[in-house]
Amino acid sequence: MTKKDFFRLTLKLFGLYLLIQLTYSLISMVYYLLFLSSDIFYTISSLTPIVVYGIIAWFLIFKTDRIIKLLRLTKNYDTSEIKLGSIDSTAFIKIGLVLISSYLLFTNISPFLKNTFLSFKSSIKKVNALDDILTTFDLIKVDYTEWITSGINIILGYFILTNFDRISKWFMKGKKVVIENEIDQL
Repeated sequence: MTKKDFFRLTLKLFGLYLLIQLTYSLISMVYYLLFLSSDIFYTISSLTPIVVYGIIAWFLIFKTDRIIKLLRLTKNYDTSEIKLGSIDSTAFIKIGLVLISSYLLFTNISPFLKNTFLSFKSSIKKVNALDDILTTFDLIKVDYTEWITSGINIILGYFILTNFDRISKWFMKGKKVVIENEIDQL
Protein backbone atom coordinates (compact mmCIF):
# COMPACT_ATOMS: atom_id res chain seq x y z
CA MET A 1 0.00 0.00 0.00
CA THR A 2 1.38 3.39 -0.93
CA LYS A 3 1.17 6.53 1.17
CA LYS A 4 -1.24 7.98 -1.39
CA ASP A 5 -3.55 4.98 -1.00
CA PHE A 6 -3.46 5.38 2.77
CA PHE A 7 -4.38 9.06 2.61
CA ARG A 8 -7.03 8.33 -0.01
CA LEU A 9 -8.67 5.74 2.24
CA THR A 10 -8.47 7.96 5.30
CA LEU A 11 -10.05 10.93 3.53
CA LYS A 12 -12.84 8.81 2.01
CA LEU A 13 -13.71 7.21 5.33
CA PHE A 14 -13.77 10.60 7.01
CA GLY A 15 -16.00 11.87 4.20
CA LEU A 16 -18.37 8.93 4.72
CA TYR A 17 -18.53 9.64 8.45
CA LEU A 18 -19.19 13.31 7.73
CA LEU A 19 -21.97 12.34 5.30
CA ILE A 20 -23.63 10.20 7.97
CA GLN A 21 -23.45 13.04 10.49
CA LEU A 22 -24.82 15.37 7.83
CA THR A 23 -27.85 13.11 7.42
CA TYR A 24 -28.47 13.29 11.16
CA SER A 25 -28.29 17.09 11.15
CA LEU A 26 -30.50 17.38 8.08
CA ILE A 27 -33.26 15.26 9.61
CA SER A 28 -33.26 17.33 12.80
CA MET A 29 -33.30 20.60 10.88
CA VAL A 30 -36.15 19.56 8.58
CA TYR A 31 -38.26 18.44 11.54
CA TYR A 32 -37.64 21.68 13.38
CA LEU A 33 -38.40 23.83 10.35
CA LEU A 34 -41.58 21.99 9.45
CA PHE A 35 -43.13 21.74 12.89
CA LEU A 36 -41.57 24.26 15.24
CA SER A 37 -40.19 27.32 13.49
CA SER A 38 -40.96 29.69 10.70
CA ASP A 39 -38.05 32.07 11.32
CA ILE A 40 -36.11 32.80 8.10
CA PHE A 41 -32.92 33.69 10.00
CA TYR A 42 -32.94 30.30 11.72
CA THR A 43 -33.54 28.58 8.39
CA ILE A 44 -30.55 30.25 6.76
CA SER A 45 -28.30 29.83 9.79
CA SER A 46 -29.04 26.12 10.07
CA LEU A 47 -28.95 25.42 6.34
CA THR A 48 -25.53 27.05 5.80
CA PRO A 49 -23.46 24.55 7.85
CA ILE A 50 -25.34 21.64 6.30
CA VAL A 51 -24.51 22.87 2.78
CA VAL A 52 -20.87 23.45 3.76
CA TYR A 53 -20.62 19.97 5.33
CA GLY A 54 -22.20 18.49 2.21
CA ILE A 55 -19.64 20.16 -0.04
CA ILE A 56 -16.78 19.04 2.21
CA ALA A 57 -18.11 15.46 2.29
CA TRP A 58 -18.47 15.45 -1.51
CA PHE A 59 -14.88 16.63 -1.94
CA LEU A 60 -13.59 14.10 0.59
CA ILE A 61 -15.36 11.19 -1.09
CA PHE A 62 -15.10 12.04 -4.78
CA LYS A 63 -12.15 14.44 -5.11
CA THR A 64 -9.63 12.83 -2.76
CA ASP A 65 -6.77 12.89 -5.25
CA ARG A 66 -7.14 16.64 -5.71
CA ILE A 67 -7.05 17.14 -1.93
CA ILE A 68 -3.95 14.95 -1.61
CA LYS A 69 -2.25 16.87 -4.40
CA LEU A 70 -3.32 20.28 -3.04
CA LEU A 71 -2.16 19.55 0.51
CA ARG A 72 0.96 17.69 -0.72
CA LEU A 73 0.29 14.81 1.65
CA THR A 74 2.60 12.36 -0.13
CA LYS A 75 5.68 14.60 -0.10
CA ASN A 76 8.72 14.36 2.20
CA TYR A 77 8.53 10.67 3.12
CA ASP A 78 11.52 8.36 3.05
CA THR A 79 9.66 5.58 1.25
CA SER A 80 6.50 5.62 -0.80
CA GLU A 81 5.25 2.25 0.49
CA ILE A 82 3.63 1.28 3.77
CA LYS A 83 4.46 -2.33 4.56
CA LEU A 84 1.56 -3.95 6.35
CA GLY A 85 1.94 -7.56 5.31
CA SER A 86 -1.19 -8.99 3.75
CA ILE A 87 -3.45 -6.03 4.61
CA ASP A 88 -4.49 -4.12 1.50
CA SER A 89 -6.61 -1.05 0.79
CA THR A 90 -9.91 -2.91 0.79
CA ALA A 91 -9.16 -4.33 4.24
CA PHE A 92 -8.69 -0.80 5.59
CA ILE A 93 -11.95 0.33 4.03
CA LYS A 94 -13.76 -2.67 5.49
CA ILE A 95 -12.33 -2.01 8.95
CA GLY A 96 -13.35 1.65 8.74
CA LEU A 97 -16.87 0.77 7.58
CA VAL A 98 -17.31 -1.75 10.38
CA LEU A 99 -16.14 0.84 12.93
CA ILE A 100 -18.48 3.54 11.56
CA SER A 101 -21.47 1.19 11.42
CA SER A 102 -20.76 -0.16 14.91
CA TYR A 103 -20.60 3.39 16.22
CA LEU A 104 -23.94 4.20 14.60
CA LEU A 105 -25.58 1.09 16.01
CA PHE A 106 -24.26 1.29 19.56
CA THR A 107 -24.83 5.01 20.07
CA ASN A 108 -28.41 4.95 18.74
CA ILE A 109 -29.87 1.76 20.19
CA SER A 110 -30.31 3.26 23.66
CA PRO A 111 -32.23 6.42 22.61
CA PHE A 112 -34.34 4.38 20.19
CA LEU A 113 -35.34 1.84 22.83
CA LYS A 114 -35.97 4.57 25.42
CA ASN A 115 -38.32 6.49 23.10
CA THR A 116 -40.01 3.27 21.97
CA PHE A 117 -40.69 2.37 25.59
CA LEU A 118 -41.94 5.87 26.40
CA SER A 119 -44.22 5.87 23.37
CA PHE A 120 -45.63 2.50 24.33
CA LYS A 121 -46.08 3.66 27.92
CA SER A 122 -47.88 6.84 26.85
CA SER A 123 -50.26 4.82 24.68
CA ILE A 124 -51.38 2.80 27.70
CA LYS A 125 -52.38 5.95 29.65
CA LYS A 126 -52.18 4.60 33.18
CA VAL A 127 -51.83 7.76 35.25
CA ASN A 128 -50.30 7.82 38.68
CA ALA A 129 -48.69 10.49 40.87
CA LEU A 130 -45.14 9.61 39.79
CA ASP A 131 -46.00 10.13 36.12
CA ASP A 132 -47.40 13.58 36.89
CA ILE A 133 -44.18 14.59 38.63
CA LEU A 134 -41.96 13.20 35.88
CA THR A 135 -44.06 14.82 33.15
CA THR A 136 -43.70 18.16 34.92
CA PHE A 137 -39.93 17.91 34.61
CA ASP A 138 -39.97 16.55 31.03
CA LEU A 139 -38.48 13.21 32.06
CA ILE A 140 -40.94 10.87 30.38
CA LYS A 141 -41.96 12.66 27.21
CA VAL A 142 -41.24 11.06 23.89
CA ASP A 143 -38.72 12.96 21.78
CA TYR A 144 -39.95 12.13 18.28
CA THR A 145 -37.01 13.78 16.55
CA GLU A 146 -34.52 11.71 18.51
CA TRP A 147 -36.65 8.61 18.01
CA ILE A 148 -36.83 8.98 14.22
CA THR A 149 -33.20 10.01 13.87
CA SER A 150 -31.90 7.17 16.01
CA GLY A 151 -34.09 4.73 14.07
CA ILE A 152 -32.70 5.97 10.76
CA ASN A 153 -29.14 5.76 12.12
CA ILE A 154 -29.75 2.18 13.27
CA ILE A 155 -31.03 1.26 9.82
CA LEU A 156 -28.07 3.04 8.19
CA GLY A 157 -25.58 1.35 10.53
CA TYR A 158 -27.16 -2.04 9.86
CA PHE A 159 -27.08 -1.38 6.10
CA ILE A 160 -23.39 -0.46 6.21
CA LEU A 161 -22.55 -3.41 8.45
CA THR A 162 -24.30 -5.93 6.21
CA ASN A 163 -23.01 -4.43 2.94
CA PHE A 164 -19.50 -3.30 3.85
CA ASP A 165 -18.00 -5.56 1.16
CA ARG A 166 -20.07 -3.94 -1.62
CA ILE A 167 -19.36 -0.45 -0.27
CA SER A 168 -15.61 -1.17 -0.13
CA LYS A 169 -15.72 -2.35 -3.75
CA TRP A 170 -17.54 0.87 -4.67
CA PHE A 171 -14.76 2.88 -3.00
CA MET A 172 -12.07 0.86 -4.79
CA LYS A 173 -13.80 1.27 -8.17
CA GLY A 174 -12.53 4.85 -8.30
CA LYS A 175 -8.96 3.71 -7.58
CA LYS A 176 -8.68 1.83 -10.90
CA VAL A 177 -9.73 4.93 -12.82
CA VAL A 178 -7.15 7.02 -10.96
CA ILE A 179 -4.35 4.56 -11.71
CA GLU A 180 -5.27 4.54 -15.40
CA ASN A 181 -5.31 8.37 -15.45
CA GLU A 182 -1.91 8.51 -13.75
CA ILE A 183 -0.48 6.10 -16.32
CA ASP A 184 -1.90 8.19 -19.15
CA GLN A 185 -0.19 11.29 -17.74
CA LEU A 186 3.23 9.57 -17.76
